[in-house]
Amino acid sequence: MALEVARCRSGVLSAFYARALALGLVGFAAYCFVTAALRIVPRAVPPDLHTLATHAPDLLTRSSFC
Repeated sequence: MALEVARCRSGVLSAFYARALALGLVGFAAYCFVTAALRIVPRAVPPDLHTLATHAPDLLTRSSFC
């Protein structure tokens, strides 16, 4: 009986760790995508092309939030 409980707990913990690892990897992928979209990609495009990164300073300085 005690061995079965230990197996059950280890299975639950391993499933928890697998989900936590998957969530961490998805979060890291999102971080890398945002970094590439806002920093790296705009440097490789011609200067006359408008991207979200070119408009971001204007959007952040506007005080229309209040």
